[in-house]
Formats: sequence, structure tokens, C-alpha cells
Amino acid sequence: MIIKYWKDAAVLADLHVGIELDTSVLGARLPVLLERYVQVLDQVDTPRLIIVGDLKHEILGAGKYVQRFCSWLAGKFEEVIIVKGNHDGKIEEVVQGCKNVRVVKYWLEDGTLFAHGHQRLPAVQFSRLVLGHIHPAIPLVLEEEITIQEMIKCLLRYEGEPEIEILPAANPLIVGTNVIEFSFDLPPLKQLNVQPEYFTVYAEGVRLGKLQDLKNYVYKT
Repeated sequence: MIIKYWKDAAVLADLHVGIELDTSVLGARLPVLLERYVQVLDQVDTPRLIIVGDLKHEILGAGKYVQRFCSWLAGKFEEVIIVKGNHDGKIEEVVQGCKNVRVVKYWLEDGTLFAHGHQRLPAVQFSRLVLGHIHPAIPLVLEEEITIQEMIKCLLRYEGEPEIEILPAANPLIVGTNVIEFSFDLPPLKQLNVQPEYFTVYAEGVRLGKLQDLKNYVYKT
């Protein structure tokens, strides 16, 4: 699980609790993955948690697990902020009763705007933008006797104005979307007139370079 830290808050995106029910044939079990989330987040030493959209996945039968997880989050953190994503339908009903859990369309604090990324941004002033939604990943090519291509999660960062970060999916079953081939049809980027090619790609804490340079390398080889 990839967690970012900002001020006194832990920040993550796209947990998609419940998507495991779609992949049960692969041996994934929802209670086991929730235990993994709890184990990881229990080590987080911040009073607040910000989830940048898609806490849950819209699938029949996941509601009780999402509710149980939210109850645990409410007991662990002093404040939990859930920025509503496109998969978070009726999330307000799920967290009802958790007094320190807030569901918002976006969250703006000290110049940083947190939004899921599936909609246009609100008319507010900000200098930094944090998004989720697209689950960025990049192919890692291993060449031995045969060529093996493996996808690894990555973080995308735009170092212009405003600064923008696109977080990878926290759910371990979601590898992600190949940013080399993805068209980046994101409403916030269109709204800000930001070209995806100028994002810098980070994987496992390592700066891999500008997305345009990586694309040029892949397509030339």
C-alpha cells in the first residue's frame, strides 16, 4: 500500500474495498485484504487520514465490509476525510454513524486541493493539486533469456503551476493503467491545460524521468 504524508495527515487513493469480490476466482478474499489494510494503517502515526476517492468499489455484498472498515478507521484516526470518487456511490450512508468521518466532493487546505480526478475542479484558488482515479503504473522490462514485462505502480508529478501529483492505487490487486499508453483523458488536466507528457514518473521512490522521454524510449526500442 503506497501512502503519502502531508502535514499531519496520511494520504492515499483508490482502496476500492470490495473489488476483491470480483476476483474471488483468483483466491483473493475480502476479509484477508481488509486485515492487510488494518495492519498497514495501524502503523501510521498521524492523527488524520485523507482518502482521495474510491474508498469502495460498487459491487453487491461489499457494503458490510466497507462499513466495518470505516468504523475501524474512525477509531484509529481523529479525522478521516473521504473525497468522493466515481465508485463511492452512497458512501454517505455507509459512513453514517462514524462521527469523525467526513465525505466531501473535494478538500482544500492551505493551498492544496484534493480531488479524485473524474470531474472538473471547483472554482477555488490552489497552488497544489492531488489526484487519484487513473491508477498510474509503468511497465518494467526484464531481459534475461526471454523478455518479461511487469507493471509496477508509479506516482506522477507535474512540477509546474500548479504542482500536481497523481497517486497510484492503494489496493494491491489493482496493478494500474500503463501511463506509456494511456491517453490521460482527465477533466482536471484539460481544465488546467496541462499536458501529461510533462509529468515526471516516480516508482519505488526512484525518479525515472519525464513521461515524454520514457515514451520516446519505449517506442524507439
